[in-house]
Amino acid sequence: MADITHGTITLQVPDNLAPPPQAGKLTPKDMSRIPKPPRGVGRLCNQAADALERAGSSFAPPPGVTAQSLREAGQRADGIDQYVVDLDVVREQFRQTNLIFDADAWKQVRRMNGQIKAQMKHDPALALIFQQVLDAFSAFARHTTEPTDEGPEPTPPAG
Repeated sequence: MADITHGTITLQVPDNLAPPPQAGKLTPKDMSRIPKPPRGVGRLCNQAADALERAGSSFAPPPGVTAQSLREAGQRADGIDQYVVDLDVVREQFRQTNLIFDADAWKQVRRMNGQIKAQMKHDPALALIFQQVLDAFSAFARHTTEPTDEGPEPTPPAG
């Protein structure tokens, strides 16, 4: 198995699906030069390999192309297709997880901001303690619009 690592993620794939050295380093221009095969190219490779074997010596394939090389190329094409689909699903799951986690954190810190402002009216010293939070919300207010759902009203301290 080949390990492909980026940052905190490691993916194991069969050795025959290990990315070639240039993968991930191609420019958009390089990418545009690569032929865009149709879906199912792996199946087509297998069909060509079968036909090549049936043809025997009556057909001379291009140099370097054999029934075995066609089958291997087809297996790589089909194999990597499945990894790409699986990664797309996992990426979407993580994208949604990121949104959910960020929204939860944002909701909590917004509630804290409301509570800070309510309690500062009774204890102005809290403004100094929570200055970084207050400054951040002031900056956010200049650049964004707050949602209308602020959650429950902040409760002032007892006393």
